[in-house]
Amino acid sequence: MKGLKEVHIDNTHVSFLYSGSERQAAQLRATLINNIESTAIHAITFYKNTSQLTNEHIALRLGLLIIKNQDAVGILNVTGGTITTKDIKNITFCHDVMLFQLHDDETVHCHMTVKKGTGKEHQKWNPVAAVRFEEHPDGWLFNLELTGRLSWDDIVEQLQDETYKLF
Repeated sequence: MKGLKEVHIDNTHVSFLYSGSERQAAQLRATLINNIESTAIHAITFYKNTSQLTNEHIALRLGLLIIKNQDAVGILNVTGGTITTKDIKNITFCHDVMLFQLHDDETVHCHMTVKKGTGKEHQKWNPVAAVRFEEHPDGWLFNLELTGRLSWDDIVEQLQDETYKLF
């Protein structure tokens, strides 16, 4: 992307110098937070939930999971035990995560839809956890934390498209 230099990537932390104006740096920060598309579980239909957890609590946990595939309909139909992302059919997750535990007589049955979205719509689609920039002799020094939803290369690819809209 034009204006980016000295990019340093360390696991989930990225830092780089940006050579635009202060206004452009602020717009870049806003774009990183609001306009980068990623995927997340969006719509969930519960058919049965006899657990102590509310539908909303389960939906919140599911919505924050990091997903590899797009445009999928997942199915969770479990009774008792430790429930992990491996129990959800048709959706590929980046990590196996424990979701919740059920008593032997408790059941959760729901269908969930994966959708593309942006941080402007909801935090669950945000590919960055924090973005800050400060003045530097060579421009603006940006530091950001990735959530793991997208790689830095995927974010830069989208930034190149978004930049034409901003500058």
